[in-house]
Amino acid sequence: MRYEIVAETYRDLERASGRLALIERLAELVRQTPDELLPTVCLLCQGQIAPDFAGVELGLAERLAARAVAQAAGVPAERVMAGLRDTGDLGLAAEQLLGELDPDRSATLEVGTVFDGLHEIARAEGEGSQGRKLAGLTDLLGRATPLEARYLVRTVTGSLRLGIGTATILDALAEVHAGGRKQRLILERAYNICSDLSLVAATLVGGGLAEVEAMRVRAGNPVRPMLAQRLSESAEILAKLGGTCAAEYKYDGIRVQAHRTADGTGSSPMRAPTGPATSRKARPPPTSNSSAPKTENRSGRGPERSGAWIAKSTPPHLGSVPEPHTAKPKRMKPAE
Repeated sequence: MRYEIVAETYRDLERASGRLALIERLAELVRQTPDELLPTVCLLCQGQIAPDFAGVELGLAERLAARAVAQAAGVPAERVMAGLRDTGDLGLAAEQLLGELDPDRSATLEVGTVFDGLHEIARAEGEGSQGRKLAGLTDLLGRATPLEARYLVRTVTGSLRLGIGTATILDALAEVHAGGRKQRLILERAYNICSDLSLVAATLVGGGLAEVEAMRVRAGNPVRPMLAQRLSESAEILAKLGGTCAAEYKYDGIRVQAHRTADGTGSSPMRAPTGPATSRKARPPPTSNSSAPKTENRSGRGPERSGAWIAKSTPPHLGSVPEPHTAKPKRMKPAE
């Protein structure tokens, strides 16, 4: 499958207005994608090459990506930066420069080649890693059409900006492989308990909707927590919940899940994500942390805490978490 097909879809999604148009265009891409490549394409549409919790860091600094564009287009880096200043988008600058170099370049890049190349860039670590990352991106850009270059650069810099979320991708999957968008809730549930869109897509095309429905929580895949929708007054909360509810104090911090495999070797505390795939209103209130939480593996960032969790865990599939605070929930009564 040509990467050009994916890039053209990205372009059309940027131009589309309205959720239905976005779903229909994504569904067209899903129909064009061979089953074995669907997990890969779903990740690419998220702007990723692996789930957050896998710890695969792709993001390149803008200046390093600009150097790759300069080498691929055969121009000084200063000209690339000038194009960035003019357009405000390094991807558009790359498209323009490569278009000037060879506007009629044939599309030869395959999706698998792009995906493997991006993983090679992500794997480059240690001494000389910046040079290997630069060479890897330059090689991809040297074989890309101008349109493909726009989205390759945006992907590696973490700024794909298609105007779609995971919920829209799930709608497209349901439309094509699950008998219609009404089945999206089944796919959404599976995604919320595994946090891996590629796994959901692979299960769907490999075993059908019944296999997706049978998916269960597994060690190593963080469960996405359900967040509450915020309302402005307590009266609204009570009315929505039938007149009575229980409330707890909220503490600043991060949500952490401790996962442990049956043999105890796969223990991994993970930082939880922001919320379920469908939630647009359910966002945490602003905090001092400027970035939204992701399903990150935190095992290496607090080994002493990891050991404490592992020692406490009793179920073989999911480690225990620290004891909750002891404050009792407050009972809210209807306003008189």
